[in-house]
Amino acid sequence: MNSDGYLNEIVKIAEKGGAVPNYQGDEEKRCFGFGDDGYSFVGDNIRLYDEYLLNLYKADDEVYRTCYLPRFESKVMEHLWPHFEKKSAVPKDEAKKIFEHFKAEPLGNVSVFRDIYGVTLAEGSEPVELGPFRIYDYKRHSDLIREKLGQDETSATQIFMDGRNIKYLIEFTTEARHAERALDKADVYFEKFDNIMRYIIGHATSPRFE
Repeated sequence: MNSDGYLNEIVKIAEKGGAVPNYQGDEEKRCFGFGDDGYSFVGDNIRLYDEYLLNLYKADDEVYRTCYLPRFESKVMEHLWPHFEKKSAVPKDEAKKIFEHFKAEPLGNVSVFRDIYGVTLAEGSEPVELGPFRIYDYKRHSDLIREKLGQDETSATQIFMDGRNIKYLIEFTTEARHAERALDKADVYFEKFDNIMRYIIGHATSPRFE
């Protein structure tokens, strides 16, 4: 199925009626909007909706790698809303317009930091690079970490003032248009790194990240 086909399938399974207070129906509902002005996916159609949306999201590799799924979903709903009531066909290349919208957003490198335990850096050493990761001494390399965080004062404050006894940080850097997508990718890579370290060190229950 092509990308526009996924959009048309979503239109077909949407039902009139959004969220209502104290809903007590027998079937699960995924709602967009409220009351008569909204639309829902009900029962087994929730699974179909998720499948169509995810396939559409993955149809353009650049969008998939750099954009956050909930933002993508919101844009899809915006484009499909006029077609829900009359079940009208989505115009050709509508999916292309959605992809182009996101590709027009700025692309940059996003750094994600986590605590790391069970490692030691030699006194006076520079940050250590391991593939897509870089390990920092929390105190010795604090200026470098702040420089990486740039204008993100919220993250800087969280890292440097949260009161935890942090000795080392690990950084993962990736291209992204949305910081949330970088966080999603980082979680996957940090878990892989954690599993490798546990295997090498041989402590299957030893925590690495918090």
